[in-house]
Amino acid sequence: RSRFLEATNSYTYTIEYQPNPFDASLVYTLEGKIPQQVGFPKVAALGCFGRDDTTDKQKLADALLAEEPDVIVLQGDQTYFHQNLLYGFFETVYSLRDVLKDVPTIVQLDDHDYGTGNLWGAENMEEDSGVGFPKAPCIVNMKQDLAMGHLPDSASTSTLQTGITVHYTNLVWGEVDFAILEARKFKSYSSGGTILGSEQEAWLSQYCSDSSKVKVVLSQTPFSNLATDYYYTGGSLTSNEERSALDSNGYPVPGRVSALSILENCGSTDVVVLSGDIHMTAAVYYDDYGISECSSAAAVNDVFWRLTSYEKNKVSQDVFGNTLRLLDVYNVADDIMDKYISPGSTRAASDEDKHLRGDGFLVFTSGAMTCTARGYRTGSEVFWEVTVPPPNVPVEAGTPSPTSSPDPEEPALCWEDSCLVSKFYKWLCPMQFGCEACPDKDAVCQRLCEGCSEGQPMGGVDCDCSSLPPPPPPPLPAPD
Repeated sequence: RSRFLEATNSYTYTIEYQPNPFDASLVYTLEGKIPQQVGFPKVAALGCFGRDDTTDKQKLADALLAEEPDVIVLQGDQTYFHQNLLYGFFETVYSLRDVLKDVPTIVQLDDHDYGTGNLWGAENMEEDSGVGFPKAPCIVNMKQDLAMGHLPDSASTSTLQTGITVHYTNLVWGEVDFAILEARKFKSYSSGGTILGSEQEAWLSQYCSDSSKVKVVLSQTPFSNLATDYYYTGGSLTSNEERSALDSNGYPVPGRVSALSILENCGSTDVVVLSGDIHMTAAVYYDDYGISECSSAAAVNDVFWRLTSYEKNKVSQDVFGNTLRLLDVYNVADDIMDKYISPGSTRAASDEDKHLRGDGFLVFTSGAMTCTARGYRTGSEVFWEVTVPPPNVPVEAGTPSPTSSPDPEEPALCWEDSCLVSKFYKWLCPMQFGCEACPDKDAVCQRLCEGCSEGQPMGGVDCDCSSLPPPPPPPLPAPD
């Protein structure tokens, strides 16, 4: 980090790398720009890069550059390579290098960046326990230092009980003060627990006490369960994802109430939250708190599809009883769900179909206070655009979703594709649910025991790997 640059000036820089200290003839050079940090920045926010491991994301890079953003926010899920987290992050940064070398970038880490799908950092223990992280603390800290070491110093010098370091902080850019939250690290699996943890909440209260700037809050995942329907595999929609809904910041409800109560009176204008994670771009307004939230699309939407059936501009309740008003949304096109049996089967699809599945990013213009959901596969397409907070228009009462929180122990699940078919399944190893309702437990255990470590939850299946027969040998090659 360069600590002594004036925010009112712009700069150019050159980085030189000589891989062999004994061979001065081989030098790699990277040149870039550091812009002024004045006024009201235009933000491009993106995340959820899917399991498409190609490094060719030039169309995405070109679309981002065409927006001329002042700030990039990588919101999380920069990689789905759970067994190779560092490479996965390098791959994303390399593929977006034409953008990142000239546009200052805020990085947040989400569950897949930590090597798991869905993450409650505290699980059912103390809020700073860190027991929910599946990777060793040394690996977690290495990844955090790699991805977030350029950010302002953490607001806290504390660590989790496991030794995992803390990185929530804020960044002032001209007239905007960004709060960079850690919504995973202290999150409880208990219905009476926290999301941000008491220490982060105390810091957030102090952050909000300064009303000299516009406050923009960056959160890994939305503060309500925006999705009502889910398309994972098998060619059909599933309503109420139940325990995976607990992954949103709509749960635990007391933790959400604490966070939004702090943000209710924060800064010189109504707070705007920018979030990601859910593979569905939407804008909502929380009328009971006066807070707007815009959620970005998946940059590469090939893992799972979430949709919402909430009616626009009607007050609704999510599955936890949280009140929200949907301003706009882009749902995956019906034609695409009819055409493909799973999101993963669209990886070789045309750009037109990838646009219709919702690949894109979010643009937030802090001066005009607008959120715009953009696609990039077939040009600069706009999925939706809203002003935040929304103008005063008549609000109708919608039909609420069930208000009782789903029981973390019910219902039992069987994600058949991942539990029994797909080559991508190791993310199930630290999961406490997902395969427990599959009828052929031996087949599930045979599969998971090959890729998971003894003692891991293995998708909620009680597998005794030591008692399983060895896998059959591969078939002999056919004779010539």
